[in-house]
Amino acid sequence: MKRPSSVEGLRRAVSGPVAPEVPEVQADPGPPVPKRPVSPKPPARPARVTLNLPPDLYRQLLRWCDTAAEAMDVPRVGVQDALRGIIREVVSNPHISAKMVSSVHDELR
Repeated sequence: MKRPSSVEGLRRAVSGPVAPEVPEVQADPGPPVPKRPVSPKPPARPARVTLNLPPDLYRQLLRWCDTAAEAMDVPRVGVQDALRGIIREVVSNPHISAKMVSSVHDELR
């Protein structure tokens, strides 16, 4: 059995030296720093769609884009912009005729 003094010395050695208490000094915080606004969510990433068109359908789309550019009096209408516009119109317009919807369904079959 160990002597009580040696056990106490072992405890002091394991716990490490005791740091002297240093009084806390309050630093001058200076002018208030404005907080940056926190966005609730990061912006959603757009979905990527790859579309392979047969050459003749691609040429028809390019001609349609050229015609649209002339009608809008702009230098160019991009294929991606044209397809986005067509999709938005078909999906969101409740006044699309039933005949047009039926034609698209037939084309998909």
